[in-house]
Amino acid sequence: MKPASSNKRAKRAKAAAKSAKELQLKRKKKSSSGAKPLSAPKGSAAQTNKPEMEGAIAHAKPTMGRQEVQALMQIARSGALAAGPEVENFEAEFCRFLGLEQGHAVALTNGTTALYMALWVMGAAGHKVAMPAYGSAYMTAAATLANVQPCFIDCRTLHMNFDDATASGADYAVVAHTFGLPADVASLIKQAGNMRVIEDCSDALGAKVGEQSVGLTGEFGVFSFDAANIITTCGQGGMLVSKDRTHIDKVRAYSRSLDLIMTDVQAAVGRVQLEKLPNLLARREEIFAQYKAAEFDLFDVSDCTAANISPVRLRAVMRNEFAESIVEHLVTGMIEAVIPIAEGSLAGGANKDTYPNAHKLSQTTVSIPIYPHLSNAEVLEIVEQVDIALGR
Repeated sequence: MKPASSNKRAKRAKAAAKSAKELQLKRKKKSSSGAKPLSAPKGSAAQTNKPEMEGAIAHAKPTMGRQEVQALMQIARSGALAAGPEVENFEAEFCRFLGLEQGHAVALTNGTTALYMALWVMGAAGHKVAMPAYGSAYMTAAATLANVQPCFIDCRTLHMNFDDATASGADYAVVAHTFGLPADVASLIKQAGNMRVIEDCSDALGAKVGEQSVGLTGEFGVFSFDAANIITTCGQGGMLVSKDRTHIDKVRAYSRSLDLIMTDVQAAVGRVQLEKLPNLLARREEIFAQYKAAEFDLFDVSDCTAANISPVRLRAVMRNEFAESIVEHLVTGMIEAVIPIAEGSLAGGANKDTYPNAHKLSQTTVSIPIYPHLSNAEVLEIVEQVDIALGR
C-alpha cells in the first residue's frame, strides 16, 4: 500500500491539530456546564457526512484498478453493452463462489430490485413481512413496490429480535446481515415454523455461518453491488440467488420484461471484482484488526447470536454516546466518518418509543473508513484522530 502523499499528510496534520484544540475547548465547556456534546450545525460537513477539503480520507470508496478499466474498454470496443455473455458468466461465477449450481442466480439493476423480485415471486403481496427497524430505506422502497405490509421489528443488539418477529404474525421475514455480521437465520426458521425468509446479504458478500455462505439458508439471498459495497458493478447492481431454480427462472423472465436486468458493462466489472474478492476481504480484515488493537468499541462477532460465524468487514462501526461530536471532529480533521443509519433513514421510522433499540443505535454509532485502498499511513491517521476524538 502506498503511503499518503506528504502534501496531503501536511494538510491533514494541520487540520487535525486545529480540530484537536477546538475539541478540547468544547470538552471543557461541556464538562463545566454538564451538557451533552453539541450536535453538528445544520448544513455542516459533519451533518451532511461530506468532507469540505480536498485530500480528505473518504468514508467509503470503490476499489477499482487497471483490470476493471481494461474490462470496461473491452466491452466498449465490442459495442455489445446490453445484457449478454458477460452477465451470464457473472451469474455462473457468482453461483460457483457461493457453492450453488449454475442457473440459480439472476443479475439485476440493484439490491432494491432484487429484494422486490424476491417478495414478488414468493407471492408476498398483501401479506405482513417482518423487516428490521434498524435497516435502510431501500427495504421500505422494495416493500412498497411489492405491495406488502411491512412489519418493522426492533433489534436486540444489532440484528432483528427473532422473538418479536415470530410474535408479529408475519408470514414472511427479511433478515439482514448488518455491517457484514451474519444473523442466525437458521434459528428464526426453526423458531418461526412456516415463516418464509429472505436473507438481505447486501452488507455480507463472503460471510459464512459454519461452512455455508450467507444467502443460502433462507428461501432467497439478496446481494447489492453499489459503489460503497464490498464489490461493485460500476456503481449499481444486484444479485438474487435461490436454491429453487424455478423461482430464479420466473424472476429472470419477469425482470427482462421490465428491463430490470444487469448490463454487460456492469457484469464485466463485477467479474473482475469477484475474482479479487478474497484479497479485498483480507485487506478489510487487516484494517479491522488494527482498529481492534486500538481498543475501539466496534460491533463484532460477540454481538451476534449465531455460532461459528465468519464475518466480513464492510463497515467498522463504533459505539459511542457522543457519535455526532466524533463525526464532527473527524471531518474537521479531514477524515470522513458517518452515522451508518441515521435517525431519519431508519426503515422503521424514528419513533424511539416503538423501536427504542434501533433509535438508540441511530444516535450512538459511528462508521469509520475501512475500504481496501486505504494506505497503512491513512489507517494510522484514522486511529490517531479517533483517539483524540475519544479523549484518550
